[in-house]
Amino acid sequence: MSLTELNKSELIELAKGKKLDYKGTKSELISRLQAVEPKPSMSVKKEKKLPVKKSKKIDMELSTKEFVNSHYKIIFDRDATISEIKHYLYHLDDMKTITREEMIAELKAQK
Repeated sequence: MSLTELNKSELIELAKGKKLDYKGTKSELISRLQAVEPKPSMSVKKEKKLPVKKSKKIDMELSTKEFVNSHYKIIFDRDATISEIKHYLYHLDDMKTITREEMIAELKAQK
């Protein structure tokens, strides 16, 4: 799912989650979000992978939505927003640009 498919309120939630300015038009929000998260095909330099510890606590049987939400609860003590769930559905399922373990490492790095 691309950013253009999200509605403005979902983009605002995503921008807030990334501590970006969330005011402005939908296209301005998309530009801000793309500036901090360029598409993998546009990246000239290969991104450095975050170190990942394998954990037996990761339940691979959960749906991606349940997996994302459960780890937001564990790490941030709150449910994931709709746009955060859509963000990780896009990267985990649609694009397959990260693994579940890498998602957990990303969330822990944001805390």
